[in-house]
Amino acid sequence: MAYFLDLFTPETWDAFRKQGATVSGFRERQFATARDRIKTGDILLCYLVRLSRWCGALEVKSSAFTDSTPIFSDPDPFIVRFKVNPLVLLNLDRSPPMLDGAVWDNLEETKGITMGSRGWGINFRGSLRSISPADGAFLLRLLRKHHDAQTAYPLTERDQRLLAVKRKVQTLAGPVEVEVPEKGDDQDELGENSADSLEPVVATDFTGKDEAGARVAAKHANPTAYRRS
Repeated sequence: MAYFLDLFTPETWDAFRKQGATVSGFRERQFATARDRIKTGDILLCYLVRLSRWCGALEVKSSAFTDSTPIFSDPDPFIVRFKVNPLVLLNLDRSPPMLDGAVWDNLEETKGITMGSRGWGINFRGSLRSISPADGAFLLRLLRKHHDAQTAYPLTERDQRLLAVKRKVQTLAGPVEVEVPEKGDDQDELGENSADSLEPVVATDFTGKDEAGARVAAKHANPTAYRRS
């Protein structure tokens, strides 16, 4: 059993759970990694970008497969997919923050590094990145513990601010919300779309991890919103 990183935004995490949490999707460029490295029984550890919280664990139940059937956008970029069994699914305010001593000080990736130091999130920017056996086992135990205890981690003012500013665009599934994060927020830990940080961040009703699918639809709905400054 191996462990891999699985990125979500708060909005896609909510949509993934509403959809049933049984299919996880990734972009086409990740097919080789998905096919060659991810095996049945491996664990995808779910991480909330922007909020920097661990929110769930998924057991892989199939080999990677491709399916271009649109789910919530057309075209749908998340055509590399796995069937998954949800082991742990946590609400945002029950998800342990990365910047909590009980997490930070026990991960090989971060212990010994000053908490929150600039650039710390570089290793949490891409889905399907391998997580060490020690860190993976620790995180799975932690998530199961918090699932049982339902420990509260209230959203901070900053968390609330990052979730607050939204406007709607039309997609295949109907209106979805487009979130525009404040400039300067979460610059060290942006997630897979860090190269697109000048663009609005799109919250899409999809089972996948990032906002590319809704961004495609949103460009057609409001192209001026996607011009770089």
